[in-house]
Amino acid sequence: MIKGDLSVKVTDGTDAISSATITLDDDDTATTDANGEATLEDVTGGSHTIKVEKSNYVTQTVDVTVNGDTEVEIEMVATRTASFTINDGTDGIQGAEVVIDGDTEGKKTTGSSGGCTATLSDGEHEIVVSAEGYETATETITVDSTHTSFIISLVAETNTNTEEP
Repeated sequence: MIKGDLSVKVTDGTDAISSATITLDDDDTATTDANGEATLEDVTGGSHTIKVEKSNYVTQTVDVTVNGDTEVEIEMVATRTASFTINDGTDGIQGAEVVIDGDTEGKKTTGSSGGCTATLSDGEHEIVVSAEGYETATETITVDSTHTSFIISLVAETNTNTEEP
């Protein structure tokens, strides 16, 4: 039976990520060191699934085939807590629904001050905001280390009822 050491290096695309948890087939675990590296020893040859987790990063799942000693590099994407304030140009709108990237199941609803938060990966996201009595707004935002707070203003619906007396 073929066995080998599985060496995993975890980065953010540039820098090593330390203290990430590596889980092999929902069973064996290891933690990355200061260089973003971890080794699982004597892994049985064949197909395996690696899951890499660390707070403030999107969990990554990668399939790998072990055929003797094997090395794999996994890139993680940072997440941030993004805050949204939904207003009418002046005042916050309570009860506005915020749908991010089409995820209606995970929609957020604003509180009394018109605010809500979401954990998002770095990059572009489509935001659709709706509230009773207002036109729906769609915006594309970019989340990164300097952009985590967003204000979206809704416009009141106009009454198009043109009934004649």
